[in-house]
Amino acid sequence: MDPRFHKYLYIIAVCALIIAFLTIYKGLNEINVFFNERIKI
Repeated sequence: MDPRFHKYLYIIAVCALIIAFLTIYKGLNEINVFFNERIKI
């Protein structure tokens, strides 16, 4: 294995983590808003 390959893998892993985190965060936000609307009514 050459070191450059590991660097690319690391970059891809970081990008995937950021995307996953943002997706989860957005999902939780929507669930939160949904429950807040339910509680208000």
